Amino acid sequence: MEMILDHLKRMRELDQIYDCVDTDDRNVLMMAAARGQYRMVKLLSTYQGLSKDRLWRAKDAGGRTARDYAVGRKHKDIIDFFDGTEVEVEEVDEGPTEHVERGIDLTKVSARKVKNATAAAAEAAAGATKSAVEGPITEPLWPEVKAVLEAEKLPDRTSWLRDLNVTRRKAAADGDEADAEAAALPPPLPGSFVIDPALWRCTTLNVLKLQMPVGAIIALPADVSRLDILSTLIIAGNMIQSLPESIGDLKHLKVLEAGNNALTALPDGLSRCEALEVIDVSHNALTTLMPLAPLKQLVSLHADSNQLTSLDGLTFSELERLVDLSCSGNQISALSPEIGLLAGSLMTLNLSSNKLTAVPAELGQLGKKKKLQKLLLGDNPIKDPRVKKNLKKAEKGGRDLKEALKFLEKSAGKKGKKKGRR
Repeated sequence: MEMILDHLKRMRELDQIYDCVDTDDRNVLMMAAARGQYRMVKLLSTYQGLSKDRLWRAKDAGGRTARDYAVGRKHKDIIDFFDGTEVEVEEVDEGPTEHVERGIDLTKVSARKVKNATAAAAEAAAGATKSAVEGPITEPLWPEVKAVLEAEKLPDRTSWLRDLNVTRRKAAADGDEADAEAAALPPPLPGSFVIDPALWRCTTLNVLKLQMPVGAIIALPADVSRLDILSTLIIAGNMIQSLPESIGDLKHLKVLEAGNNALTALPDGLSRCEALEVIDVSHNALTTLMPLAPLKQLVSLHADSNQLTSLDGLTFSELERLVDLSCSGNQISALSPEIGLLAGSLMTLNLSSNKLTAVPAELGQLGKKKKLQKLLLGDNPIKDPRVKKNLKKAEKGGRDLKEALKFLEKSAGKKGKKKGRR
């Protein structure tokens, strides 16, 4: 709903909200109040550019106001809000509304369609399933979380906190020393460390970084999906063993940094994060990258020091934006000829310290558009001494890299001639 309001405001058509009614003359605020959607009621009442009085005083065909609907359905929190007697408590998250607004392209529809679509969006939002954890709402345990939730109450959205960095590790003088010292500490006793449940109510966050005591958490809670506008998730160095399938609900996620954990597999749900551009899952125990197969927007992928035996899961023909690919320190034994399809974008390729005994001649195609700047394939048991020599030379970059790529490309032609003679 907020996205619709923002668009209408930019188009200077925010007044359409007042005339957006159903067949019973119920406006958006009435429908939200009838269904107990406190956050939507509050959003519509405090949104800059909308007249709260005009919305509150509007009546449907039966003469009922939005407050009358709240009274009729006994939604006390909304009644208190209308009466100005609400108690300052944390609100229950009513779940992401992205699915409500999906498919509505307000730049391509008439004013009447905008009106109907907005009304339908409000009705659907009113009946949406709540994703909040059942039970009483507790006060935030962490001051950082409390600050985010307090800021969310401010009417001016520019004052909302969008980034949250929670660090609970013992600090040291230097960053590397801090990580080493943290890793040396014994893990907390089971049940002695709890992620603040209120964290998942911080739905205004774009960036979340968690640095917990090593071993304190072994799985990222499924409730992370409630942060539905999150674009960056940094959970590196936490010894997390699994990511939830619900991570696929983070449709706006562009950056995932989950290196230095204990992941043995990536969830299939990750394949639904179609906006992902940067992934770092280095220093885990992954055996496959298959869940990444549908992702086409990848710009950088680091999966060093895992247990990969191939790059299956990377659809090279679809990765037109991939600039950086690093999978060193694995067990990769073969490289697909389709690697050459990355010639239009790839600038860095690091496959050192793997089990490659040969490389496809198509690797030489990476030099065609002069994008590639770094090629690292050292510490591989390459059998052909000439290829091995040229790959070693390529590590110097510049002219040496270009000559090495030309050598590989020529070798493809020679192989073709030999086959033709047979």
